[in-house]
Amino acid sequence: TPRRTKWEKMHDILGHISKDLDGLGIFLELLFYNRPHGEKDVRTKRHKSMVSAFLGGQNTGANTVKMGHIIELIYNHRQSQPPTHTPERELAFSPKVAHTDISFARPSLSSWALVLVGKEARRQIGNLTQNDPTDPTDTTQMRASTNGRVRDANVASWEKFTKSLSIPEIAKKYERRSPVAWYLSEMMAASTKAGVL
Repeated sequence: TPRRTKWEKMHDILGHISKDLDGLGIFLELLFYNRPHGEKDVRTKRHKSMVSAFLGGQNTGANTVKMGHIIELIYNHRQSQPPTHTPERELAFSPKVAHTDISFARPSLSSWALVLVGKEARRQIGNLTQNDPTDPTDTTQMRASTNGRVRDANVASWEKFTKSLSIPEIAKKYERRSPVAWYLSEMMAASTKAGVL
């Protein structure tokens, strides 16, 4: 008997998924089941170990496929894009429609990614209003004076003002402490050559 190809094996596996689990959606939902905190994990040992290894990038041997590869395959798949001039075609990168309400994979992924990046950019920008806890010399927040009761109070001085208003220093701090917002700013404002910043 000739050895079955991987496509023949896939055909048989998909047959079981279609018959026993009503399609890929339910299969993937069960495959990546994330149990609520405090509840018993009902997955088998094999299920847990295989998913954990894949999500953690712990592939072995010739298997070098990671989640990033799968996301790219789904996003770029020709069947993931809505037909031209259909309503969902306009929902790509939409912050107004929940990604779970979008049927086609490409606009759903882009909508999810946009909201995720937006929330992280907002969080990082908020951090910029506070002193950097890892840098004792950071002077984002300074006191006009101190009564001596606050230990290590950061009191304002012309030297500190001069350093804090240095454009190169501000740029380095923003790039380090808010890489998402920095990257977005570069994409909007920095010059490119052959599409590269």
